[in-house]
This record gives sequence, structure tokens and C-alpha cells, in this order.
Amino acid sequence: MRDCSIVLDGDEIAICGRLFAEPWCKPKPRASPDGQYLVTAVFAVFGEGADLKDTQRTKVLQRFHGHNGNIRAVAFDGAGAKLATGGSDGCIQVWDLANPERSITKASTNGPGMFATE
Repeated sequence: MRDCSIVLDGDEIAICGRLFAEPWCKPKPRASPDGQYLVTAVFAVFGEGADLKDTQRTKVLQRFHGHNGNIRAVAFDGAGAKLATGGSDGCIQVWDLANPERSITKASTNGPGMFATE
């Protein structure tokens, strides 16, 4: 399985697929529910992460760091207030877009399932 997806719904996270599969596979960009933002995975020699961009100007507003490996999945919650990233390190991180400097939740997994955020 090459694709991995995350669904962030309130205090629950659902994972479909495996975060550990083919680390070179990059997730598809995802738009926020209101269409104002786009999140893309960034692979770099020093510091993989996810970029939050303004869709009107394609300007990078924030880069999210915190995984020890490639970003494999990204998703916004239904309100567009939180962003979830899943990495090949097996961790899922949830970021509050109003205060994006560090993740508000971290969870580890080795496969599909449902997880409650802190």
C-alpha cells in the first residue's frame, strides 16, 4: 500500500494505511475546508516538514517540523483550525493553526487505527 491518509475529527484521529511504507512517497497536497490554505509535504536534505501556504499567493506561511523522517500524510480538521501530519517515523502530530510553533498532540502508531488526541 503506497497511500496513507489521516482523518482528524474533533478529538479523534483515524489512520488508513501504513506510515512506514515507501518513505519516498509524498502525500498529495490538501486544501483547508474553506479553501484558503494548502498544506504540502516538503522533503529536504535537512529538515522534512509540511508547508502551510496561502492559496491566493502561494506564499509559505508556516513550516511544521517535528518528525524524524518523511511526512507521509497530512489533513485538516473539519473546521480548518488544526492540521495533522503523519511521518515515516510512525508519529502523528496535531498542530493548532492559531499557535503553530509546536504540536499540541503526538501519538505513535505502527498501523491503521483510531486514536484519541490529548
